[in-house]
Amino acid sequence: MRFCWSCGGDADEPDHWRSCDGRQGRIEAEAETPESETYDAWARNDDPEPSHVAAAAVNAKALEGKVIGSLEHDPALTTEEITRRLGHPHRDSISPRMRSLERKGFVERVGKRRNESGLLATAWGLTALGRTKLP
Repeated sequence: MRFCWSCGGDADEPDHWRSCDGRQGRIEAEAETPESETYDAWARNDDPEPSHVAAAAVNAKALEGKVIGSLEHDPALTTEEITRRLGHPHRDSISPRMRSLERKGFVERVGKRRNESGLLATAWGLTALGRTKLP
């Protein structure tokens, strides 16, 4: 058994990710498939009120759909490139969507490269399952 510091459960259990998203044990999904997971953005209990207001304003499901669409014609984009391609003002809204989409099996890490700031960044691509979500 490998102890999960987020939820206190067994991190080695099959489908552990369905009940623990690594964020102070918040239950994200109790569904049969990853696709039916909760799409809401969230703020930690100890975050200031503006963080909670901002999280409530995010339409995470719509953002995830846009991220999938942005990867349709490009096999590998960084979060910064996806943000720019979508014309979104802040990477902070797009970045959390990548991990969520990865857990659902829609995107995968396909490499690393330097972004405009010179830092090494993950390049993301669509999986076969992710391609089924294209309009």
